Amino acid sequence: ALGVMTHHILDQGGVVGDFQGDAAMGFWGWPFPQSDAIQRAALAALAIRTEFDAAARRTGHPLANFRMGIGLSTGRAVAGRIGCE
Repeated sequence: ALGVMTHHILDQGGVVGDFQGDAAMGFWGWPFPQSDAIQRAALAALAIRTEFDAAARRTGHPLANFRMGIGLSTGRAVAGRIGCE
């Protein structure tokens, strides 16, 4: 599942910022601005959902009966190196 999410995040020009359990956090627009960041994030989300839905319908597939959710957010965020010197 992490491979599917990572593939589509990167394919749409995103950056994988973190893995949290079975979730991947992707973001767009950093370190380089992207005027179409929102569209890229939405396309990645749709591709992830499409691939998971197709796999979930295949009997015997490792992701058979897999269910998931996707959250999208826009706006300013703190990104970069955070911490002490």
